Amino acid sequence: MRQPGAGRSASSSPQRSAVTIDWLGYLAVLTVAYVVPGPDFLLILRWSTENRRDGLLALAGAQTGLSVHIVLAVTGVSFLVARAPAALTIIQILGAIYLCCLGVGLIVRRDSRGRDAGSPATAFRNALGTNLLNPKAVVFVTGVLPQFATGTASLPLELAILGLVDVVFGIAVYVGVVMAGGRLSGPLRRDAIRRRWNCANGALLIMLGIGLGVANA
Repeated sequence: MRQPGAGRSASSSPQRSAVTIDWLGYLAVLTVAYVVPGPDFLLILRWSTENRRDGLLALAGAQTGLSVHIVLAVTGVSFLVARAPAALTIIQILGAIYLCCLGVGLIVRRDSRGRDAGSPATAFRNALGTNLLNPKAVVFVTGVLPQFATGTASLPLELAILGLVDVVFGIAVYVGVVMAGGRLSGPLRRDAIRRRWNCANGALLIMLGIGLGVANA
């Protein structure tokens, strides 16, 4: 005779099996997101060629901006913004203008070192502003992160965990960028070479700004 509840225990066993986050897939997505050069990557590299301290400040600015996006996603604010096309368009336009202004500033600045006089926090502010005004960051935290949530815990908690991994992963990648950029500071000490480097970076920022402005957020 079949024991009472035997069928229930067999059918309920799949429900008790833990569902875990697809960390391998998530890390693959993060790798692509960070390795493909974007505004954050470019700014961190550029400031690192000034010195590694400035590169680390730019890194801190970029990841602080990302942390803000994650907090807004955890609290639900980013999802409201993502559902408002007008809000995304405003962020997109402001981000495009900001990138173009940074690029023009690098090209027209007379100082071949490309510095803002007496402002050690400029690297931090530039990267922070670029990240905060990036509509793709809003799309990422509201569209990509939830796809890796398992539903075994509350969505805000899972988004917070995924976001924390995102920030830490980005720090690891960008520290490598800072180290690489620091090695370029020697060859870029000559004013003529530094000037060309700044103009090239400025042109890339302008191109990224134009691309952001004409893209669909």
